[in-house]
Amino acid sequence: MENVEQEKENLFNKVESEKVVDVLYEKLPVIAKGLIEKSQDLNIPENKGFFENPDDPMEHEPNWHQWGIITHTAKFTEAYKAETPEFLRQAGLAEFVNEKMAEQIDGLTKNRLLSISIPLHDLGKFTERKLKTGPDGTISHSFKGHEKASGRIIRQPEFIQMLRDQELTANQIEYIAHCAERHYELGLLRDAAKRSQTGFNFALIESELFLKSAQEIISANLDIAAEIGIMYLSDSLAKISLRVKAESDEEIITQRESVTKIIADLGLSPRLVNATLQMPVNMRLVKRYLEICRATE
Repeated sequence: MENVEQEKENLFNKVESEKVVDVLYEKLPVIAKGLIEKSQDLNIPENKGFFENPDDPMEHEPNWHQWGIITHTAKFTEAYKAETPEFLRQAGLAEFVNEKMAEQIDGLTKNRLLSISIPLHDLGKFTERKLKTGPDGTISHSFKGHEKASGRIIRQPEFIQMLRDQELTANQIEYIAHCAERHYELGLLRDAAKRSQTGFNFALIESELFLKSAQEIISANLDIAAEIGIMYLSDSLAKISLRVKAESDEEIITQRESVTKIIADLGLSPRLVNATLQMPVNMRLVKRYLEICRATE
């Protein structure tokens, strides 16, 4: 086993080196179908289509995700490996995060265990998907509560056994399940902001309201407070391939026309404009959240 200092130096570049990560990605399509079959009424054509093509982008949330659930999950791992550590370095947060993620549970760092949680983080989307019909007859999907369902699924006996077969301990499996069920904490904060008068924007993130909300999340999740920020960042980066830089709400507004054109030129769905323009706010949110985490140490 590498010592802690070596782990800290190589914190993210070995994410996929763990055999269990490869095993989980290999099994994920079959796992997805099994969960859909057990939880969804396949007599409904839309559910049957989901079962037959669980990685179809149109079976996910095409307004906010470029890819289907399984590919999105793989993109999450890619972001966690490459973009996330670079973001943390540029934000001056790498040392703090590396220190937290080098902590060990039964001999494995939190970094490696979190990498195992990533392939499992959206399992709940296969069981919790609900169909919604709009006024014009169009059908959309809701995945409300999917994060808590992911934790429940991982704690099911068959999943525990699958992970025990990969030589993971009960404490390690509980950490993996806990990360999965809490990966959307900042997403819930974002969703609440969108429904508020304030809205989800740079102004909100600099507000006392955000400070209080972040402190509440941290105090309720002291064991995985840093992980919540890392997961939200990597998950956000895994939604769309485009990257937009902006330092203010006004700058985002001025980029809408150019982003719309770029998306059209790339042949992507025009629905993804808002998802692309939201990215700078997501990244600022993570930076401030992790700064608040560090200040509570």
